[in-house]
Formats: sequence, C-alpha cells, structure tokens
Amino acid sequence: MRVKNNNKMNICIRAAIYSFVLLFPLIGKSQQKLPTHKNFDKGLQKETRTTLGVPGAKYWQNTASYDINAEIIPGEKKLIGTESIHYQNNSPDSLKQLVFHIFQNLYKKGTIRDDVVHPDDVHNGVVIKELKINNQITPYRIEGTQLVADMKQPIASSSSVTIKVAWSFSIPSKSNIRMGAKDETSFFLGQWFPKVAVYDDLNGWDRNIHSGGQEFYYDLGNYNYTVTAPKGYLVWGTGMLQNPNEVLAKSIYKKYQKAKKRDAVVSIVTQNDYRSGKPITRNNKWIFEANHVSDVAFGVSDHFLWDGTSLKGVTEKDIYIEAVYPVASKDFIEVAELAKKSIHYFSTELPYPFPFPTMTLFNGTNGTSGMEYPMIANDPSADNRGRTVDVTAHEIAHNYFPFYVLTNETEQAWMDEAFAAMMPYKYQQKTEPTLNRLTRYARSMSKYANTDRNVASMVNSTMLRGGTSYFNLYMKPAVGLYVLQDILGEELFKKCLAAYIETWRGKHPTPLDFFYHVNQTSQQNLNWFWKPWFFENASPDLGIEKLEKITKDSYQITIKKTGELPVPLDLTVIYKDQTTQNIHYSAAVWKENDSKTIIVKTTKQIQKIVLGNDYIPDTNSKDNYWKN
Repeated sequence: MRVKNNNKMNICIRAAIYSFVLLFPLIGKSQQKLPTHKNFDKGLQKETRTTLGVPGAKYWQNTASYDINAEIIPGEKKLIGTESIHYQNNSPDSLKQLVFHIFQNLYKKGTIRDDVVHPDDVHNGVVIKELKINNQITPYRIEGTQLVADMKQPIASSSSVTIKVAWSFSIPSKSNIRMGAKDETSFFLGQWFPKVAVYDDLNGWDRNIHSGGQEFYYDLGNYNYTVTAPKGYLVWGTGMLQNPNEVLAKSIYKKYQKAKKRDAVVSIVTQNDYRSGKPITRNNKWIFEANHVSDVAFGVSDHFLWDGTSLKGVTEKDIYIEAVYPVASKDFIEVAELAKKSIHYFSTELPYPFPFPTMTLFNGTNGTSGMEYPMIANDPSADNRGRTVDVTAHEIAHNYFPFYVLTNETEQAWMDEAFAAMMPYKYQQKTEPTLNRLTRYARSMSKYANTDRNVASMVNSTMLRGGTSYFNLYMKPAVGLYVLQDILGEELFKKCLAAYIETWRGKHPTPLDFFYHVNQTSQQNLNWFWKPWFFENASPDLGIEKLEKITKDSYQITIKKTGELPVPLDLTVIYKDQTTQNIHYSAAVWKENDSKTIIVKTTKQIQKIVLGNDYIPDTNSKDNYWKN
C-alpha cells in the first residue's frame, strides 16, 4: 500500500535496504553456520529459498479464493454455509489430493484436545453436506480436524480447480477457545468454514491436526462472504462492508458514514438506539469483501454498542476503526481511540504503514485472552486499563505478523507472538505504564530460564504445551528481540524489521529466512546471538566478580558472564554523595569474551553497585550487588 508524502521516504528506504540485501551479501561461509533442517536445505536446492534472507528465484505459493454464504441461527447456536473456492496450484508439483481444515471438529466427540471443552459443546463434528471438485461429487475422508480428498484427476502445475462445499456445525457456547458465544444472542465466528490447507515449498501439505493449543497457517486469497443474520442483528467482519446502506437503518447509516470521515470517535449504535424501539437494521444479508488476506472472521449481536472513527494521514486512504461491545464492558468505551493510537504508532514509529483499510475490536469472548484475525480481533474485557491497552495493541500488531507476513503460527508461533509482544512496548509504556510485557517477561525468564521450562524456541510449537509454550513462544523470544534492538540500535533495528516486512509480505518466511535477512540487512554476522537465543536452552546470568581501586582516581569493576545467554550489561554506580553513574553495553560485549573489565574514573567514593535493570533477565541476582 502506498502512503502519502510524509511516508514516501520510508518506502524508498525499505526498497533501498532490500536492494542492498541482494547486491551486497555477507562475504564468507558464516551464513551457513546456523543450524538448519533438511526441508530448508531442500528449499535451497530447489532455489525457492536462499541464505540471503530473501525468497529464491523459483519461490512459489498457492492461492485459494472464497465466495461464501453463511447463515447464523442464534436460537439453535448453529451456522450453515456454502462456499465456492478457486484453488490455484502454482507449485511445480501435480497434486494428487486436496487437504482441508475443518477446525470445528475440535469439538467433535473423541477428538484429542489441548484445552478443556465443556461437555455441552461436544458434538458430532462438522457436517459436510456436499463436496464437489470441478462439479464432480468427490469422496473424502475425515482425519481429526482435516478433510482429505483424493483426486481422480491430479491438479497439474499451473492449473486450478473449483471446489464447492456445503456444511454446518454447532457453535460452542460454554468453551472460550478463540470463538463461540458471548451470550445467548452474541457470537464471534472464527475458523468457521472449510479451508484449503497450505501446500508449500518446504513441507508439502500442512498435515497438522488442530488440537486447540496451536494457531494457524494460511495462504493468501480474495474473500467475498455474505452473512445472513436474524432481523435486528448487526454483523461486523474482516474486510469492508459492501452494503451498509442496505442493512443499516437510515439513522444508523448516517452515523456510520460520519464515523468513516471523522477523527473523533462516533457512537454509531448506543444503548438509547436499542431502547428507542426503532429499527437498527433493514436487510439481514451482510456482504463483506477482503482481498489479499489469509482468513476472515466475523461477530454478530443484537445488543452490542458500536463505536467508530477514522485515522487519517498515515496511509494513502483513511483507516476505518471500530469497537463493538456490550454495555457491561466499560473498558471498551476507550478501545476505538486506543486502537487508533496503536495503528498510528505502528504506521509512523515502526515505521511501516498499517497494511489494511479497517480494524475492528470485538468483545466476543468471556475468557481472558484475545485472538487475532485479519482486520478483526476477538478481545476480552479487562478490569484494569493496562491490560486493555496491552491486549488492544498486541492483537492489532498481529496484522503485520502473521497476516501481512504469512508466518506459520502452527509450527513457529514465536514468529508472530514475540513480534506482537515486543513491537508495541514503547507505545504501551507511553499510554499506560502500569502493565509492561517486556519487564514481566524478563522477570519470568529470571525465574524459569534455569529450569526445564526453558527449551529452544526453534522447537516445533506443536510439541509445546502450557507454561513451556508461553515461555518459549512469547516471553523469551520477545525479550530476545528487545536485546537485538539494543545490539543494533533502534534505527537499524527498525530498518531491519521494515525491510523484512517488505521482503516477505504475502509470503511464508521461516525462522532461518528471518535470521539471514537481518544478518544481511544489518551487514553483521549475528549467528553468535541467534544460536543461544533461539536454538538453545541457554540461561542468562551475569555477576559482579570484583571491584578494585587501582589508582587514587579510578576503580576497576569486573563483570562475569556465567550463563550462556548473552544479555545487555547495565551497571549503576552509586556514590557516597548519592550521585549515580550508568554504564551500559549491549549484549555484543559478550561476542568474544565471558568477562568484561570496566574502568570507572572518579575521585568519589563508591558506596554501591547494581548490575542489571528490569528489562534484563538474570537467573541469579545474588551477585548483582556490591556494597561498601
């Protein structure tokens, strides 16, 4: 997406960095020294991947575009749908089968799950009423949360097929696993339609069965979907509403149009609108369009409040933002404005313009965790402002990862979760400093990094559960990105991040693609950093080894790196007169040595030395203090 003049320079910078990566690769064999795996090596041989951090000359990606019609029946807690899918095989392979995700089989009797499901939500699975490929009824088999259709006629390379599916399922009402009922007449629908699985250059078909703990991996496509809801129900979803003048009552439509033009938040639907008894809606068929996205989701309600506003001047077109919530969710009164501030921050400070035309924050869960989808998030209500600011910014950040840069959430969840945790931290601290993810994560690392909870973040995410999953997919890699920013400096880190986004937008990078890309863009061999932070279960531990007065006006302080994980060295020297001196080195200080000698020139008497700060994890803080 092009941006207005105030951001054109950023686009030029990103293009220049991308060219620099291609033209001036690092010299030598250092790029080959990161641990790899056989599938990535096959990608190198096939020329779909490189060690420069950019797609190979023969990189390809399949696409699936959807036309969907769905009806939601609140009284029965049921969704009925039909879809037509255009699937394009851009791979060099002839596909002998098609694999679909039918995620709602998570609630099917007998399914293996990571999460507890309320007995009332267990059902007989997604009902497939019809499956046709190129107008031919096609046999299939169900394997957990996947449907597999063997092709009578394989899908040749560079050819396409048309798929038609009719299905239905029961909407969970008492289990808050990303989607379901908020109350008797309010629902959030995610993972709601049969979806062609990814077939990629490294793994072929994605055959991961969804067990609830992991998230998702999707290809790009264009979506046109119609949701039929009962009279009086409102619908909000991924993409742009195509027929607002047909579905909204005139008074509501007028306020909706006002919100799309105003900087200030407009109350589109209020409690008084419901109390008035006047119609809120007219037609009950809501039509949405979303192009070049990986997924769509939507929410419905007959009593939720609706706020809207627009962000102007950071992209070529205004970004429309809305918050949707019940009266009881008092914190959501501020969410539309918080969302606008978050998107402004990402677009101007990251800097990379927000890649989509709209964003909806929907309070459709009774749980404590939010769930991201392109252009819409299903967010919880919170009883403290810090949590509201945090979850709003975090879920919006996911629009960059994994919905613009299409990382594999299922197998490498840190590639989106760590970025979404680290990217907004400055905005969050400025807006509401009572909750700081990075300092909280650093404290957790100090507590758990020296335990068996700490494994390599590169371990396939499907193998991780519970606290081990959260530690290695959120906490440790988010702190690692903060440490990387300290090594590179904020400006170079931003350039690396923006160049990575620009290079891999709409594509499927692996961790190695990211590591190689940062190495090339920064023109630094950072393998010494990548290995302990992402490939090992290293722990952080620095300590004050000794303090010596070497002359009448100088001291020598020796800091020892006992742990294997390189972290910043931050030293606060407190003098007897209560003045202080801060000494800081990035984690690069440990690139060659495990000991650092610091000379402090002063005629003052040192009273106390403190090693570390709230952003730096340390498993043994007992040797972080010296007192005279």
